[in-house]
Amino acid sequence: AVELRIDADYRSYLIAQVTAALAGKEQGGEEVDLPSLIGCLSWAATVMCGGAAYLCSLHEVKSLRKKRHRHARRAWHRGQARGPKEFAEAGALRAAEQEMVGDLNWWLGRLREPEWQGSRVLLPDAAAAVMVKSDASGLYGAGYHVLKEGAGDTHSGHWPWTAAQQREFGGDMVAKELQPVIVALRRHGAAWANRRVKFGLDNSGAVFSILAGRAKSKACRRLMREMGDLLAKYRIDVTAHWVPRELNVVADLLSRQIDYGEALRRAGVVDGMVAQTGDYEAAIAAVAPLALGG
Repeated sequence: AVELRIDADYRSYLIAQVTAALAGKEQGGEEVDLPSLIGCLSWAATVMCGGAAYLCSLHEVKSLRKKRHRHARRAWHRGQARGPKEFAEAGALRAAEQEMVGDLNWWLGRLREPEWQGSRVLLPDAAAAVMVKSDASGLYGAGYHVLKEGAGDTHSGHWPWTAAQQREFGGDMVAKELQPVIVALRRHGAAWANRRVKFGLDNSGAVFSILAGRAKSKACRRLMREMGDLLAKYRIDVTAHWVPRELNVVADLLSRQIDYGEALRRAGVVDGMVAQTGDYEAAIAAVAPLALGG
């Protein structure tokens, strides 16, 4: 195992940088170099479980500020006044900055927390990891299953979208794909404490969010924060990998609200059909005719 540690001086430096960023925001300024602050906190996030999830809003503010400056320069050169698009972007930036203030306060609290030792032990690559596959259907719901680790039952779950979730997520498939990851961590986090958990997803956007600590939508950032809290609570090392849909059939069927045992049986049928035709969409539609989402 490898131990990562932040020394007391660097910890004090980070506290000073976050404090200055918050003071500058309260005064309406941008005194702190945001890209530099993100770089510093990204290093701290490698030591602090769950920290990367609380960088999402900072990344979004950096992106929106860059876009605002680019559009402002272009408009100035063309002698154009601000239009509806620029006003919408300004509103999005203000909302993201409000989120950023909350996330910076989270960082300040964690960095000042006396219980946090400023260190983290990384498990070796050879350490046994919990393997989970998950998926979400645009219309029906989501699901996950834990691959067996020897003897014992495989844990799985599936659920339909609620009206509130459909309102919040809408057509945001990255948010929908992140949701079963959060549910699995909620349900099994205590059993996975101090372990590495690897999620296999067939949505590259959700994989990127988990690995890079970035999320474009407000719904995704909310889910990422909950994930960060769960990782910190149970000291879990989480990673994500993209898997093609043809290798995520059981999770796909679970997201279409098919029970686990039946999903296993139908997955075998899908595999056989795909081997013959190479057409995954036709195969999954044939075994789950009532599930039109995906």
